[in-house]
Amino acid sequence: MNVIVLLVLKIWMILKKVFPKSTWFGFTGTPIFEENKKSADGQYARTTHDQYGEVLHRYTIKNALEDGAVLGFQVEHESTIHEDEIANVVYRAMRAEQKKILVLLMRSWYLQLNQ
Repeated sequence: MNVIVLLVLKIWMILKKVFPKSTWFGFTGTPIFEENKKSADGQYARTTHDQYGEVLHRYTIKNALEDGAVLGFQVEHESTIHEDEIANVVYRAMRAEQKKILVLLMRSWYLQLNQ
């Protein structure tokens, strides 16, 4: 099995243990049309249609706004949190700790794979 696949599977198992009551979901991402298709690479799909076939259903943010499922919004961002505020300090500390754990896991898996 590919080393990357093993790494992802191990991380997935760890995350499921760390967050046992979590809910996991995914997004399909940005569609890939003819005008932005991938370059040919063997048998791999080049567009979203090639990969998944016909669209089963479309429900866009425009539809959600029209039927009242979501409130209107304006996309802008202006940070109101000063860099030294507790939210940023905690976030940076958590990210640093996550990086340390990931490095330790990767070292461990590397050693296991090379034994």
